[in-house]
Amino acid sequence: MKTIIWLLLLVCIVYGVVNIEGDRKVVIFRGAKSYPGYRGNHRIQETSPTNRRVDISKVQLYGARKNDPTYRQGLEDLAGLMK
Repeated sequence: MKTIIWLLLLVCIVYGVVNIEGDRKVVIFRGAKSYPGYRGNHRIQETSPTNRRVDISKVQLYGARKNDPTYRQGLEDLAGLMK
């Protein structure tokens, strides 16, 4: 009976060692991102949808050029290009 137990124990040990030897892999560490399925510990921020654009013609102007017709014309031309 002891012989059978020792033989069974020996078979389990040998099988375990052989199985462990077969599963070993060489891994070269090149940073955490080198592993497939890596997810960084930074949270991905969801961007909110963009708001509607403000009508440029209704923007209040401040400063010395606010009543300058050439400046206004330039802003209107720029607004036309942005549409």
